[in-house]
Amino acid sequence: MITFGQCATGQNWGEKISELSPPDRWCGHWMDDTPTVLPIRSFFVPHRIVRDSWSHCCTFGGILYDRCRIASLVPEVEEDLKKQWVAWSIHVLSQIRGT
Repeated sequence: MITFGQCATGQNWGEKISELSPPDRWCGHWMDDTPTVLPIRSFFVPHRIVRDSWSHCCTFGGILYDRCRIASLVPEVEEDLKKQWVAWSIHVLSQIRGT
């Protein structure tokens, strides 16, 4: 399976959900040899998508990866990497808060 994904991280992610060109058009325009199996659209957001919006988002964005689904797909992470993430997060939050 091949997927073409669009990512949106801002609060206006809903406006971007249909920006990704349909994969068959993109492949036909940009590739000399299109894949035998055409790619599937997908959309990634670091937000939780409420149940009432799920159908709309999937209709226009393809396979939807929201914060909950992305988190469930993350493999077990080594302790050293977790410590680096925590240190980075603390640093960024201190910059945002001006402390």
